[in-house]
This record gives sequence, C-alpha cells and structure tokens, in this order.
Amino acid sequence: ATLSARKAEEGAPLSGHQFGDIYFSIAANVLMERASVPGITLRAACKTASGEGGSARRYDDAPGYFIDASIFKTFRPGNGHSVSLAASTGFLCWQTKADRQNDAVMYGISLGYEYNSIISLSSEFSGYCGWRHDGDSPSVLKIKILAIPDKIVSPLLEYDHGFRDWPFDLLRLGIRVQAGG
Repeated sequence: ATLSARKAEEGAPLSGHQFGDIYFSIAANVLMERASVPGITLRAACKTASGEGGSARRYDDAPGYFIDASIFKTFRPGNGHSVSLAASTGFLCWQTKADRQNDAVMYGISLGYEYNSIISLSSEFSGYCGWRHDGDSPSVLKIKILAIPDKIVSPLLEYDHGFRDWPFDLLRLGIRVQAGG
C-alpha cells in the first residue's frame, strides 16, 4: 500500500537503506522589519538526490530546487505579548521518474503568538501545487507550542495534519536544542 501511495515502480524493493539528502540554501533579507514596515526575505535552495533506489522514491526523495519570498510582521501591543504574521510564495521543481521534472507553486501562511518569552504558540498552513495532478499537491496544517522559546533547551509539542496528497497526522513531543543560545 505504501509503494502504491508513493507511486513507486512495480517491483521496487521493500527494504533497504538510503543515505540522507544534502541541502544548499541561501536567504537574503531584502527589507528589514521596522515598526511600520514588514520584513521581506528571499530564499533559494537546492537538494541532492537520496542516492540509489530511484524506483522506490517518493516525490521528495529526488533532486530539486526552490525559490521563494516571505513577507512578515510582528506586532507588540505591550505587556509581554507579541503576534506575528507571515506569508510566503514561491516555485518548486523536482525530478520524477524517467528523468522528467515536476514544477509546483509553493504557498504558506502562518500566525504566531508569544508571551514574555515563556510560551510560544504558532500555526502554519503550507504546501505546493504541482501540474501533473498525480499526488503532487500536498498541504499541511502545523500547530506548535514551545515553552521558554528564548532558552537553549525548550520543550515542544507539535501536531501536523495533512490534507489532499499528504493524508497523515503527526504528533511530536520533544526538546528543541538551539545552537548558540
């Protein structure tokens, strides 16, 4: 059932291992956020393939690249409260079977709330829409709670709910370790 859902070739191996992907990316602040001006960031990234086993790969386990832009603004009404809004859009391209490619429009919107660096709540809806309509248009809603977000070590709880071509639910309970404090 998994191989069918991933649109893998018939006879693809049922077990094995793969080495991880390598991502190269750069982000550039086009406009720094100020009191009355939102921030704008441009980002570009490339991703290598997962090695062998292309016949069993999912859409994401292939070489590709993306370019996107984000606009964001944080509001601080006082008393330790802050609310942040962000939206992004971009272009995603990745290799599919038979050395063909698929292209997609990426999108995302997020809303965040923080109180006195004690707790951070965030929600995000994001995904992409490919042109082949063969399972290439997943979207996901993510909700995250992070305690003491400004500390090096912070407990977190995250729930992801997938829509359309990503019909999964994911619950994460963990600890985030932030390099450099």
